[in-house]
Amino acid sequence: MRGARTLAVAFAIDSKGYVGLGYSDDIRFADLWEYDPQVDRWTRKAPLPGPARFRAIGFSLNGKGYLGTGIASQNQTSAVVFKDVWEYDPGTDAWTQQPDFSGPARGAAVSFVPGSRIFIGTGVDAGRQVLADFWRTGPAGADR
Repeated sequence: MRGARTLAVAFAIDSKGYVGLGYSDDIRFADLWEYDPQVDRWTRKAPLPGPARFRAIGFSLNGKGYLGTGIASQNQTSAVVFKDVWEYDPGTDAWTQQPDFSGPARGAAVSFVPGSRIFIGTGVDAGRQVLADFWRTGPAGADR
């Protein structure tokens, strides 16, 4: 992984770390990099097929990585935000689009996965208003 970037996203699968997206100056990234600490090496992986973005969410579940939501651009009063979710399979180095996040589109959200439930919440909407909601999703579907 080369060059400075900020507001990237990360997740871990098995013993490897994955970092991608974010921005540097006026460049928005859609790339993904895998770090293998056993050999101390970064490897470029398949880029996210969706729009480049920053302030996205990232998590892993059952051997797959997930990226979603995020911001493509912003100014003082508005932002272009997403609610899409993408699944990364490290075995095939391929992405599959998943159903959209059930809540409103957002950037700067947080996500975490205790057990098999996924929690996504907070962040900012397209009008840059702070969101105070939290959503739970997983095998049984989504609810607030």
